[in-house]
Amino acid sequence: MQDARWKTIEAWMTAYGDSILRTVYLVTRDRAASEEIAQEVFIRAYRKLDQFENRSAPSTWLYRIAVNLARNHLRRRRDHTLDTDRGEGELPYPDAFTPAHPTPEAILVRADRAATVRSCVDALPSRLRLVVALYYLEERPIAQVAAILRLPQGTVKSRLAKARAMLREKLETEEGHAET
Repeated sequence: MQDARWKTIEAWMTAYGDSILRTVYLVTRDRAASEEIAQEVFIRAYRKLDQFENRSAPSTWLYRIAVNLARNHLRRRRDHTLDTDRGEGELPYPDAFTPAHPTPEAILVRADRAATVRSCVDALPSRLRLVVALYYLEERPIAQVAAILRLPQGTVKSRLAKARAMLREKLETEEGHAET
């Protein structure tokens, strides 16, 4: 019985571990705390595997655990400031469009644009940043984002719309500053 439980958790760690780590990081803004929380997600999942009822996808259940643990961490810390200068401790955002053989100039332009987008996403309020992370970065459907966050789908959609508007405005401002 224990072997089967461990194999299930191992498979989930392989499938969802990196994306859970990125998602937790977007909530906590703290790499060390994110790594600990991501480990705790799988420890809790292992302990409570018999309570998983297969009414949702395993990823939904795991993300819900991750988001709750990350929020609890923030409540304990009571420090909701954003650290936008992460440097070496930075977690990577996936590049959606990577050409097979980009030119050096294209690499620099893409890296600059990614840094700008990352900084704009980082500046979003945490409730919007989390929805953006789950929907765009983790490519979760709206229904699953709603289930993970225990929000109505309409609320998720409105937060996405608000986040897109804020990002559009921030990106236009950033690009305007870059051109001057």
